[in-house]
Amino acid sequence: MANWDDDNEPFILEPLPDTTQAPEAYPGHLNHFIPSPVRSYNTNRNKRRAQRKGENAFKRRKNTENISVSDSNGGTPGLGNMLPTIDECEVPIATIDPDVDENPFVAEPLAVEDTDGDDTYQEFVSLVEDQCISFVHVATRVYVVEGFDARKKEGTGLFYHFEARKRGTALDLVCQCPGGKDICVHRQFYEEFRETRFAAQEAHLDLDGDVVCFARIQIDVEKDVWISRFSVAGGTASDTGRSRAIVTFEGVGSGAGKWQCSKDRDLHRTECAHMTRAKKLLDLITGNAGAEVGEDDISDKMYMVDGMNAGGNSERSISYLPIMPPRWALLPEDEILYPYPPPNADLPELLALDEQSRSFCGEHFFNPQAPKLQKDCTVYTLTHTVLRKVELQWCPGCPRRRQCFIGPEPRALGLFNYNNSVMFTHELMDELTSRYTSSETPFTAFVQAVDRLYTSRGCRFVGEDLFRSAWFAFATNQELKNDMSCSECGVHPKTVVWDGVTISFAKRHLKDTLQPPTCITKNAPKRKRTRVHKQQWLPHANDKTTPVRKLLVNWVRKWGDKKPAESMTKAVNVDVEASSEEEDIELSAKDSGISETTRRNGEFQEVERRLLEIGAAPVRDLLVEVYGTGGDTLHWRLRKRYKMLLEQIGAEESVLQMVNEKGLRALKAFVECPDANSISLLTDIPVLMMILEHLTHSQKSIASLVALSKWMIQRVEAVLSQLKNKHDVPLQRLPMGEVTTEDWRKVSSDRRSR
Repeated sequence: MANWDDDNEPFILEPLPDTTQAPEAYPGHLNHFIPSPVRSYNTNRNKRRAQRKGENAFKRRKNTENISVSDSNGGTPGLGNMLPTIDECEVPIATIDPDVDENPFVAEPLAVEDTDGDDTYQEFVSLVEDQCISFVHVATRVYVVEGFDARKKEGTGLFYHFEARKRGTALDLVCQCPGGKDICVHRQFYEEFRETRFAAQEAHLDLDGDVVCFARIQIDVEKDVWISRFSVAGGTASDTGRSRAIVTFEGVGSGAGKWQCSKDRDLHRTECAHMTRAKKLLDLITGNAGAEVGEDDISDKMYMVDGMNAGGNSERSISYLPIMPPRWALLPEDEILYPYPPPNADLPELLALDEQSRSFCGEHFFNPQAPKLQKDCTVYTLTHTVLRKVELQWCPGCPRRRQCFIGPEPRALGLFNYNNSVMFTHELMDELTSRYTSSETPFTAFVQAVDRLYTSRGCRFVGEDLFRSAWFAFATNQELKNDMSCSECGVHPKTVVWDGVTISFAKRHLKDTLQPPTCITKNAPKRKRTRVHKQQWLPHANDKTTPVRKLLVNWVRKWGDKKPAESMTKAVNVDVEASSEEEDIELSAKDSGISETTRRNGEFQEVERRLLEIGAAPVRDLLVEVYGTGGDTLHWRLRKRYKMLLEQIGAEESVLQMVNEKGLRALKAFVECPDANSISLLTDIPVLMMILEHLTHSQKSIASLVALSKWMIQRVEAVLSQLKNKHDVPLQRLPMGEVTTEDWRKVSSDRRSR
C-alpha cells in the first residue's frame, strides 16, 4: 500500500472531493458578488471531515510526511467545505440534524455595529449598493437585513428583521441586530434612503405576506440542491419584525432536506409552526403542492420577493482559468500551464482587460469595441496590501442593477481576482495550504497571524470569512487531478484507518461546593405573594359554570372560519326529480345542516348572553358585527384578524400582556382622536392596529372598535389600580464583602493538593 514505519502513521486514502458545487451568494445578491461568509457555531465534526479531505489531496502530492490535522479552533480548511451550508448560516438557529457533536445552541457571534465614523457607514452603503449585503423588503413595514462587521468591513452572514413603522407623526425604527438598540447602520441607511428607495414599496398595504421567500439559491446543479430562506410571521396577527422568524431550508428541489428556525430551539422537535408554513410556500414554488392547498395558502399570503431568485450560476469568482498547484506539491506528470510568476514582481498600475477577461456570469468576454471604466482594487500579498486600478466593462447580458462587470484574469501575474475589488496573490493562498498540511493551522489562526503582520506594516488584512470564501474559490480553480490511489491497493483499499480523540473531565476537578444557580440560601429575603386575581379581560364569577372567555374562544375557533349560511348551502340543494332513496339521503343531509346551524346559533346566543352579564357589551357588539348576518361580506384576511383579536380578549392571561402602560396611553390617544396618526400609535397592540388600518384604508366604519377601545381602557386601569395598591417588600441591600483574587498560577496546584 504506502510506505510507513513505526514513526509515521498511514495516511487515509480518499478520492478528491467534488468541487463542482457553487457557493451560495448573499441572498438577493444576484449571485455575482462576495459569497456569503461563514458563521459556524456547531459543526466542528463536519469541519474536521472537510479539512481531512482537503489535506489528504495535498499530502498525496507532497508524499513526505503524514500529519493528522484537526481543526479544533473552528477553521474549515479543505476542499470539501466549499459552501456555506445550513449549518453555517444566519441567526442562532435550532438545527433538526441529530448528528451534531456538540450543543448547537451556543451564543450567536455578534455583529460589530460601529457607526462612529462616516467611513464605516459609507462602506456599508457601498456594500448594499453593490448587493453584497442584504436589505430586502419582505412586508409592508418589515425588511430582512444582514449584519455588518464594521471592523472587517463585510457582512456577517446573520440575518435579522428590521421594522419601519409610523407612530403618530414620528417614525419608529426597530432593528433586531445586536446594535439595534443604538443607531445602527441599518437605521442610518433607512433614514437616508427612505424617500428615494423605500417610500414607494411601503405604499402597498396589501404587501403583508405571512410567509415570504427572500432567497432561493441553487448550490449544486447536478444534485439539484437549493438553499431557501423565508421570513415567516408568527401565529398571532402581529406583523412586527420581532414576531417573525428566519427559516432556512437546504435540500433537493423535491423538498427533502434540513430545516432550521431562528425561533424554535427545541432539539426534541422535528418541526415547528414556522417550518410548517414555510414548507407550504416551498411546495408552491417547486410545484409539489397538492389539491389540499386552500384559502390559507393563496399567493397573497405567501410569495417570493421579486428579483431574489439568483438561479444556479456555478461561478464563484472572476478568475476562472485553472491554477497550478504550488511548486512543493507539483508532481512530475502535472502539466505546466504557465510559468510561475516571481513572488516579488512589481504589479502594473493598471490591471487591464484582455481576451481572457470574462464576466462574473460567465456568459460574456471582453469586447475591445465597448467602453471601459476604471475602479480601485486592493491586492493582498503575503505581507502587505497593494492599491491598484482595475479595468472593467459592463456585462452586456446582465441588467445594470446587478453590477455585473467583465474583469481581468490576472493569472499570469500570480493574482487571483475574487470580485474585481479584492484580489489575492497565489503565494498568499498557497501559504495557507502549506501551513494546514504541515501543522494545525485553522483559518482563524492564519488570518490572525497575517493580520498581525499587516498591522506592523500599517495596513489591515481582510476578515476571516471573506478570506475563507476566497480561498475555497481559489482551491476550486487549482488543477489537482484525481490521483488519490495506492500503487498496491488501487483506489479502494480494503483497510481504512480512522483516528479520534476522547475528551472528558476528571472527577477530581469537581468540588463539593458546586451548587446550581437556583439554590436558595438561608439568608435569602422572603416575600409574600402579591398576586392579583381576575386580571383577564373576561374574569370568571367563581361559580360552577363554564368561564365566558372559554365559551368565546371555543365558539370562535369552532365556527369562526365558517360563514353563517355555509352549513345550509348543500342541505337546501335538493333535486326534486330524485328517487325516493336519493331523497331520503338528501333530506338527511338537509336535517344535518339545519341541526348544525341550530347548534351554531344556540352557542352564539349563549356567548352573547354571558358577555352582557359581565358587562362586556362592546365585545358582544363586535362579535355580532363580525359573525352575524352582515359578516359574510368581510374579506377573509380581515375575518382572520378579528378572530385573533377575540382570541386574545378571551385568553387566560392578564390584560397587561396585551396592553401595557405604554399601550394604554396609545389607546387613550386613539379614543380622543381616532384618525390615521393615532392609529399608528397602537404599535404595541398590533392586531387592533392592523384591523383599524384595514378599515380606514377601505373607508369603513370603526365605531365598534372605538367602543371596544374605551372598554379596554377601563379594564386595564382597573387591573393596574389593583396591582399598584399592593405593598411590596423593599429590596435588601446586602453588604459587599472584600473581593479577593488568587494568583492563577497557584489555583491549579492548590486544587491538585486537595
